[in-house]
Amino acid sequence: MKTKKAAFAIAICALLFSLGLAIFTDISLAQKAKKKRKKKSKSIIKLARPSNFKPTMTGAPGTVKYYFFPTAIGTKWTFRTIQLLLDFQGKLARADTIFTESQVVESNRFSLQRLPLMVTSDTSYKDTGVGVRSESVYYVDDSVAMTVFNNSITNQDNRFFLVAPLSDRNAWHEKSEDTTITAIAGFVDSVITPIGRFDSVLVTLTQLQYSDLRKYYVPGHGIVKTIFRSPGPSGRGLVIITTEMIAFQLPEDEKKVK
Repeated sequence: MKTKKAAFAIAICALLFSLGLAIFTDISLAQKAKKKRKKKSKSIIKLARPSNFKPTMTGAPGTVKYYFFPTAIGTKWTFRTIQLLLDFQGKLARADTIFTESQVVESNRFSLQRLPLMVTSDTSYKDTGVGVRSESVYYVDDSVAMTVFNNSITNQDNRFFLVAPLSDRNAWHEKSEDTTITAIAGFVDSVITPIGRFDSVLVTLTQLQYSDLRKYYVPGHGIVKTIFRSPGPSGRGLVIITTEMIAFQLPEDEKKVK
C-alpha cells in the first residue's frame, strides 16, 4: 500500500510540474481543421527561436524576469504541496503532503549558446524528513523563463513558464513540439499564501483534456501558488493538488538576520 501511495504521489508531482495551460479553442476541432488544410504549421503560437534571442535582463516592471524567481545566488524558497483525492461523493479518500526547498546555487553557468543559466538545488521530503535531492536549471530574461535540459536553450525537452508579451490571452506551447498550451488567464488584485498576501498577481492557465493547472506569479517572488485539478484514477473522484510558498528569503535578508 505504501508503495502504491508513493507511486501515486510521484506520478502526480511529475504531472503537476510538467503541465502547461489554457487552451481557448477546442483542440479536437483544431486538429480536424489541420487535416482539411494543406500543410499548415503545427504550431498554434509562433515563438522566436531561443538561439536567436538577444536577451536583456533588466527585470523592469512588466517583464518576464520581473515576475519569475529571483536569480541572485543564495535566494531560498520553500513550497508545501497538499495532494487530495476525493471520491465520487466528494469525501476525502486520501491525502498527502510534500515539501520542497530550493536555493539558487549558481547564476554564472552558461548554456551551449553562451547564455547565463540559473541553477537551484532542490530537496523534496515528506513529514518523515527523508529527502530526495535534485537540481533544476533555468534560463530567465525579460522575454522568457524556461527550464533547460542538457545546458541547451534549444533542447526540445525545455519547458516554458512565461513568454512575453505578458498580456491577456497571450499563449505559447509548453514545449516546442508539444500540443499543450499555456496562456495568460489574466491579472488578479491579490492572492493569499501562508507567507502573506500578494498584490499585482499574474495568473497562467494550462489545460490538458479534463485537467487544468493555474499558476500565480508575483513580482520579486516568482510562483507563489499553483492549483491543479483533475479527475481521479480511472476517471472516478477528483484530484486537487495545491502548492503554496511557505518560506522565502533573499540573500540580503539572510545577512540582516546574521
